[in-house]
Amino acid sequence: SVPHLLEVVKTDKERELVCGALESINEMLKVIGAEMGGNDAFLDELIEIVKDVLSCGTACQKDEEDDTYSEEVDDESELATVLLDYAASILPTLATAIGGAKF
Repeated sequence: SVPHLLEVVKTDKERELVCGALESINEMLKVIGAEMGGNDAFLDELIEIVKDVLSCGTACQKDEEDDTYSEEVDDESELATVLLDYAASILPTLATAIGGAKF
């Protein structure tokens, strides 16, 4: 379900799973459009989650011990780049789904 995918992005520590969740959300937006979440609260949450990923604020981007951005996690730079790409790709899809003026 969509709420579960959003929760995975926020809380899962495995980047590959988070990438898959972001990709699924993006594909669902392409097919279903803005009705996917059913309300503005969903859209607001989705935008906040994308912002969290782009600012390296999700669980898979943080150091477990001190809850800050991890240099060790950044060593997986290719996967980190893919994660950011998936998050960024949601923005134009979302803008198309809800319309530029509302976006």
